[in-house]
Amino acid sequence: MSRRSLQLTTALATAVLCAGLFTGISAASTSPSVTKSFQSPGSATQIRKLVAASSKITSLTTQTRAQVASPQAAWMKYDVANGCSTASQCVFGDTKSRKTVVMFGDSHAIMWLPAMDWIAKADKLRLVLLSAGNCPAIANVAGTNVLNKNCAAFHTSSIRIINSLHPIAVVISELTVSSAIKHSDGTRITESEWQAGLTTTIKEFKSKVALIEDVVYFDIPVPICLAANVSNVQACSVHAPNPKNPGQQAAEQAAAKATGATFVKTWPWFCTTTCSPIVGNTMTYFDYDHITTGYAAFLTNVLRSALSKVL
Repeated sequence: MSRRSLQLTTALATAVLCAGLFTGISAASTSPSVTKSFQSPGSATQIRKLVAASSKITSLTTQTRAQVASPQAAWMKYDVANGCSTASQCVFGDTKSRKTVVMFGDSHAIMWLPAMDWIAKADKLRLVLLSAGNCPAIANVAGTNVLNKNCAAFHTSSIRIINSLHPIAVVISELTVSSAIKHSDGTRITESEWQAGLTTTIKEFKSKVALIEDVVYFDIPVPICLAANVSNVQACSVHAPNPKNPGQQAAEQAAAKATGATFVKTWPWFCTTTCSPIVGNTMTYFDYDHITTGYAAFLTNVLRSALSKVL
């Protein structure tokens, strides 16, 4: 495939993927549900070894070819009824438990549901998801354009709902790539601004808080790149951190440290000095920055261990 053809294919596919993502997570449904994941949880040792070997993967296998061919199947496991803006719309885990944990953020909170749902069931916790697409967890930074005009209202109502639930913990996950979240004049939010905004948010909660580090952003949607590089998988890899599309992970860690929140370091679960789009026999992302259902499920044990201080 020529570079021009790849660019055109990428643009079209990205539009389809994005439309599918944000239509899918807000589509009407009778109740939240999940289909069986195709990936069993791995151990910390297994994940460490597979990630260490991931940069040596050169070609797609039969299983990863199937994942690349159906990227939406790697995401569309949960049907979330009409968004997640109230305490009763998106409830998972042990729904009858008197102990509640809240997952708060944007679509990067939704992508951890395969692991969080299992953890909540295993630990007999009621899991409430409060999320809105393109609304990171940072408190409003003056003049900020977060792509969704309803973010300020969503943020305010979510804080009120969360504190009224008296959860044992709030788990935050958010998109931080600086090319997407900008000031209204088009300038990027600085690291210090992001840290300040996130610090403000964390301090608003009356419960223990854990912050899941944002994942590295890929330059091209992973399944599109892999489809064009079936025998050259590492052509789709990116550096960690990614200089072309940097995130605010340092600001996240600083905000967690300043507030005493638990910081969950995720990069070792995906990357060495580079991030391979395939780890073991699993495609890790289904687009630029959302992890697949299968890989999220594979990380259940390590995420549970990382959250043990708050859950």
